[in-house]
Amino acid sequence: HEMTHAFDSYRKKFKRNDWKQISDGLRNQFNKYTVQDQYFVDGQKTFQENFADLGGVEVSLLALKIILKENEPQLSHEEELIAIRNYFMNYAKFWKEKATAEFEISSIKRIHTPQKYRAIGPIYNQNEFYEAYIIDANSKYYIPENKRLCIW
Repeated sequence: HEMTHAFDSYRKKFKRNDWKQISDGLRNQFNKYTVQDQYFVDGQKTFQENFADLGGVEVSLLALKIILKENEPQLSHEEELIAIRNYFMNYAKFWKEKATAEFEISSIKRIHTPQKYRAIGPIYNQNEFYEAYIIDANSKYYIPENKRLCIW
């Protein structure tokens, strides 16, 4: 997460043609999230944090996969999926919170997306998440593969 923040002010200087597509996609994704089904997250206001969360998930998931390959070269595909499931489960647990209705509403005024969506938003952009948990198009937060966002 914090490593991705290092690129906040320099992003436009990198020669990637798809920055606008990624940025717009991330804003649109988070604009759809609601608190109590009536208060919408502001994808523009929370953009920098959502961008950093997505980058952090991508980098840490890549690190896990590299470590698994280096330290467990004989790992079966199923064993790798178990490790990836554990990664996603622990990532989601990190964001777990119990909040009053008033706090939930106030949380949409911050620059950080409400905890629930900090957990859901980045992982629903990861192909590994869909494979590890066999997520299909009927999932409430499903993102078609060609619309999933990837920074790195």
